[in-house]
Amino acid sequence: METDYNNPGPTCQKIEDLIRWVRPIVRRWPRAERETLGADVMNQLHTMYRLATKARLHYYNKSTLRDLDVEKEMLKGFMREASRTSYTDKRGNVRYLIEVHSYGVWCGMIEEIGNLIGGWIKKAEAKTSGKKESRDE
Repeated sequence: METDYNNPGPTCQKIEDLIRWVRPIVRRWPRAERETLGADVMNQLHTMYRLATKARLHYYNKSTLRDLDVEKEMLKGFMREASRTSYTDKRGNVRYLIEVHSYGVWCGMIEEIGNLIGGWIKKAEAKTSGKKESRDE
């Protein structure tokens, strides 16, 4: 099977969509949070994109997909931290880095990515377990 380099695949596409959605949110954060937690979030997303691209181009084994799954879980942790972090804006109002609606959207997007990764891992495990069974026969 030949690799289509023009088609990013569903997992890479979902990660790209999440990056495009998260970037303007992080830009609105206070400078201190943007340069610490915001940088961590964006680095995590780019790491996930790199791993998904590596896996899509067939330069992978199960460990690459598992690394991608671990990075997704770490992103969920950063997201939870951002949803619980509050700050005081210029008007003196206490606000959270991620509002309730944005948190829900973010959770949904990460869950979709997680489902795609999980299916990918199952498919890779089925391939390798099928090969092992045929060797034993």
